[in-house]
Amino acid sequence: AIRWFSLSTEAPRIEDKVIFLMTAAEALFRAGTVKSRKGEYIANAAVKLKLKPAQDEDVHQHLVDSYELRNDVLHQGNLTKWRPASGQRLSPVELSCFVEITAGHIRTAIRRVIERIVEGAIN
Repeated sequence: AIRWFSLSTEAPRIEDKVIFLMTAAEALFRAGTVKSRKGEYIANAAVKLKLKPAQDEDVHQHLVDSYELRNDVLHQGNLTKWRPASGQRLSPVELSCFVEITAGHIRTAIRRVIERIVEGAIN
């Protein structure tokens, strides 16, 4: 998860960044073992970590939308048809902010999982 997250910070294209971020989330939450609805699985796991909204967004829906964005990039090859659950198309600046919020959520999730592992090792 850390490796994929690190790659996202260096990605020059937003498409690559979102793919790397959601791959980090898949690795962190072992979503590869899930047959379907991986976005929902990732969002549920992240919410259990009590992630806080960066703005007024619903963290769960934001991560589901992020996974849908990842799917559209991978399977459609671009961002042009993707829309968040709200249905409103995002401008390039809004899309960039959206992905940065996703990055913040994944960063926090990685940190919290590491903290739990360390606490478990100490206790």
